[in-house]
Amino acid sequence: MQEVIHNFGLVHGWRSGVEYEDHSTSMGRGNNCPSAPELWRLGWATPIDTLSASNFPENRYLRYMLPYTYAGPSGAYLKLQPNWASPYDKNVYLALRGNGNGDWEIEAEFKDVISLHEGEVPADNRFDSWDDAHYTIITTIGQNRFYDMNWRRLAIKTQSLSNGRMEVWVCRYRSAASECANPNDNGGTVCNPVSGYTVAADVDHPGDDIVNKGGVAEAAAACSAAANCKGFNSQGWVKQVVSPTSAHSGMCLYAKVVTNCQKVSGYTVQADVDHNGDDIKQETSLQAAAAACNANAACRGFNSWNFVKTVVTPTSPFQGLCLYTKVATECQAVNGFTVKADVDHNGDDISNKASMVEAADACRADSRCKGFNSWGWYKTTTTPVGAYPGLCLYTKTATSCQSFEGYQAAADTDHNGNDIAQAGSVTAALSACNSDPTCTGFSSGGFTKYIVTPTGSSRGMCLYTKLAPTILDAAGCGAVQERYGLLPQFNWGSTPAPYQQLWVRSTCEPEKICRFWQSRWAIQVFVGWGNMPGSLQPSWTKLNCDQFWSRCQDVSGFTVTPDVDHNGDDISQKGSIAEAAAACRAEATCKGFNSQGWYKTTVTPTSSYQGMCFYVKQGTSCTPVSGYTATANTDHNGDDIDRKGSLAEAAAACNADSRCKGFNNGGYYKTVVSPTSSAQGTCLYVKVVTRSACTRPDRWCGHGGASLGNIDCDGDGLKDWICTDLEGNRGTIRSTDSCGGRWPEVDTSLCPAGQLQRLPGADWACVDGYDVAGDAIVVWTNVGDRATCRELCRQDTRCEFFVLTNDRRCVLKSNYLTGPSGANGPSSGVSTTCLGSTNYGQFQCVPGWDVKGDHVEDPFYVSHVSECRYWCLNSVDCVFFLYLEDGTCVLKDNTFKGRYGTTQPNSAIAWACFQVWYAAVDNN
Repeated sequence: MQEVIHNFGLVHGWRSGVEYEDHSTSMGRGNNCPSAPELWRLGWATPIDTLSASNFPENRYLRYMLPYTYAGPSGAYLKLQPNWASPYDKNVYLALRGNGNGDWEIEAEFKDVISLHEGEVPADNRFDSWDDAHYTIITTIGQNRFYDMNWRRLAIKTQSLSNGRMEVWVCRYRSAASECANPNDNGGTVCNPVSGYTVAADVDHPGDDIVNKGGVAEAAAACSAAANCKGFNSQGWVKQVVSPTSAHSGMCLYAKVVTNCQKVSGYTVQADVDHNGDDIKQETSLQAAAAACNANAACRGFNSWNFVKTVVTPTSPFQGLCLYTKVATECQAVNGFTVKADVDHNGDDISNKASMVEAADACRADSRCKGFNSWGWYKTTTTPVGAYPGLCLYTKTATSCQSFEGYQAAADTDHNGNDIAQAGSVTAALSACNSDPTCTGFSSGGFTKYIVTPTGSSRGMCLYTKLAPTILDAAGCGAVQERYGLLPQFNWGSTPAPYQQLWVRSTCEPEKICRFWQSRWAIQVFVGWGNMPGSLQPSWTKLNCDQFWSRCQDVSGFTVTPDVDHNGDDISQKGSIAEAAAACRAEATCKGFNSQGWYKTTVTPTSSYQGMCFYVKQGTSCTPVSGYTATANTDHNGDDIDRKGSLAEAAAACNADSRCKGFNNGGYYKTVVSPTSSAQGTCLYVKVVTRSACTRPDRWCGHGGASLGNIDCDGDGLKDWICTDLEGNRGTIRSTDSCGGRWPEVDTSLCPAGQLQRLPGADWACVDGYDVAGDAIVVWTNVGDRATCRELCRQDTRCEFFVLTNDRRCVLKSNYLTGPSGANGPSSGVSTTCLGSTNYGQFQCVPGWDVKGDHVEDPFYVSHVSECRYWCLNSVDCVFFLYLEDGTCVLKDNTFKGRYGTTQPNSAIAWACFQVWYAAVDNN
C-alpha cells in the first residue's frame, strides 16, 4: 500500500526523528490505514473540528467525542493549529485508532488509544502542497489520562472508551495547564460542532422529519442541500422545523444558521442558494459585482462571492451564499416595434419627443428612423446596445401585411392618388375592391384605387394589387361605361387609357354591354327602348344589340329552347354564353343556363321570356361493364397506357394489365383514375378491387415498448394492423395500402379509429398486485394479458389507466387515485394496474396527494415543478416525483410499496406525477 499511496503525494511516516518508524501507518512500518494527518492530506477524511487562536478560547477545556478513524470519513479526527504558541511551526492531530475495517491489523500499541501526531507548517496548511510535512507520531494517550503538551501550551484529557467513541478534552493555556477550567456543561452530552449550524446538547425537537440519513455528517450534507431543511439531530433525522425543543438526554440538536444577505438596489436576493456556472467574471466586492452587472446587458445577476453571471436559474442549495437576480424593467409594448429592457444605443439621435407615443409616431413617419428609447429619443440606428438599467429600447420591425386571396401585397409601399373611395378598414376595402370591376387594388389605409402604379415608399403601409389582369363581365363593362360616359362605337368619353385597354381586353363590345343595357334599362327587345337614355340608343343600334335576342346559337352538349327561362336556382352569372356553357360543364350540380349567362341547378319548370335562349345539359348514358363502376360526364385527364377501338377491347386490355385502374368510353385505359373532372359525354370506368384482411408480418411491432392493435382503419370492413411505442413512433398495415407497412411517422388521419396520437404506457408505469381508485369507464371481459388491456386503454381517449384483474377483466378508468371505483391498496384480486395517458408532458399528475415509495436521492429545492420533472426524466431510477408547496422536489421509485410517505391526500404536496412514457409530447 505504501508504494501505491506515494502516487498520491504522501511520503514516509516518522517517529523520534527516524524515517519509517511510525508503526501506526502503512507509510511507516504498519500494515493498516494511513494516520490522521495523512488522511487529511489525501482528502480521505475530514476533521471533527479545526482549532486555532481565532476559535479556541484560553484556559477552558473544549470537549469532543472522537470515533474510530476506520468508522468513516466524516469527523474522523481533531486538528489543531497552535498559532498561539511561539514558534508556530507544526500542527497537531488527535485520533482514536482501533482494529476494525482497514485497521484490522493495527499494532496493539495503537489500539483503543488516542494517537497524537504533528505535521510541519506551512506544508500542512496547504492541501495542494507537495512539500514533505514530516508527519511524526509523538505519543499515544490511553483512557482517563492527562497529557501536557507544554511546548505547544496545550493540555489534553481523555475519558473512558464507550460505544466505539472516546471523549477528549483539549485546552490551550496561557502559562500552565492548571489554569484550564472544566467545560461549562458539567459532564453533559458532547456535541461535535458542524460548520453552518449551532448545536444544543441534550435537547431535541420531536417530529417534522424529512428523512433519516443515519449519521451527523450525512444529515448535515442533506440539510445543507435542502432549502426546506432547518436542522437535524445526532440520530440523523433531517427536519423542517427545530423549535420548540424538549429535553432529550444524549441528543444533540443542530439548527441551520440563516444567511443574512445584504440588500442591493435593483436586485432580488435569495439566501443559501446559487446557480452553478454561467460566470462572466469574478469582481472584488459585492458593490463591484452589482456595478459590473448593471453595465452589462447580458448579465442577469451575481452571487455573494462576486461572480457575475449570464444565467441565474436553475438554482441549487448552497449554505452561506446569497444569489442576486436583476429586476428587469417592464417595458410597454408598442405596435410595430420590438423592445429590449435595461439597454440603450448611445447617440445617432434624430430628435427628442415629449412622450413615447410621440416618439413612436415620429419614427414611423421618418424613413431614416430605426427606433427610439423610452426617454423619447428617436434614432437612425439602434445597434450596438449597452446596458442602461431602467431604460427601454424600441426597434422598428418590418411591416407585416395580411394576406388576401387574389391580391399581391407589398409592405411599406403605396400609390399616391387615383383613389376610388375610402372604405374605412382594410377588410372593407377588400370587399369594395372585389365588388368593383374598375378597382385594381387598395391600401391598408382603406383606400380603393383604380390605378396602383407607380409606387413609392410608405413606412407601415401595405399596398394590395389584384392578381392577373381583370376581365370585366357584363356588369363590369356597364360600370366603366357609366363612370366615364363612354359611348360605344362613337367615343371614349373621359375613360382613362388603362380602362380603355381593359374594355378592349374584356370584349365588352358588342354582347356584354348590350346585355347590361337590356337589364339596366328594362329594354323590350323588338318592342321598345324601356328607360334607356337617348344618348345610348345610337350605340345600341350601331352594335346591332338586337342580334343577341333574335336567335339562339347552338352549344355542344346542350339542348336550346328560345323565348323561355327557368326563374331562380342560379349558381352564378357569366359574361357570355360561351363562359356560361364552360362553367356549367365544369360544375356537376349545373343542369343548364340562359343566354344572360345565368347557370342553374334546376331547369324546370320553364316560363315564357321573350328574347331569352334557354340551354339544358344533355344527359350521358354509360353502358355497364362487369367488374367496373361507371361515372357519367366524368374523366381523368392523362395517365393513359394505350387506346383500344371499343369499350369491350378497353375492358379486356385493362383486365389483362395489373397496372390498369380503369378506362373511358373513348377506349383509353389508364394507370390512374383520380382526380376526376367534368367531361360532358364521357364515361369513366373504374376497376372494382376485391381485398382481404392483411396478415401481420413476423416481428412487426414486436420491439420493446410497442403496443399492437387490430382495427378497421379505412372503413372497408377489414381489420388493419396498427402499432405505437413509447418513443412516439406509429405505424399501420392497411388493406387500402395493399397491406404495405408504414413506419415510423404515420399520419394519424390514416387510422382515425386507432387513436394513433395516443402512446402506450410503459411497464414501469405498472404496479402488480395493487388496486387504484378511479372512475370506471368500461369493463372488458376475457382479457388475458397486460398488452391487450393496455391497447384497449390506448384506443379509448377517456382512459387514463387500467386495472387488470386475475379473473381476466380489464377495467378502463379515469381520475387516478381520486375516483369512487376501487381502493388504493394491495389487492389479491388484481394482477396489475397501469397508467396509460399523460396530462403533463411524459407524466400523469394528481394534485394534493402523497404517494408511498423509496427515495431515489435526497429531496432538494427547485423553483418550479418543471425543474422537478426535468430531474426525474434525467434520473435512471426515478419513476414518479412529488413536488411540495414549498418547492421541495422528491424523486421516487417503488410506487405504492416503498418505505417513505403514505398514499393519501396531503395539502403540503402540490403535485404527485407518475412517468408514463419518455417520448416528447406537447401537453405542458
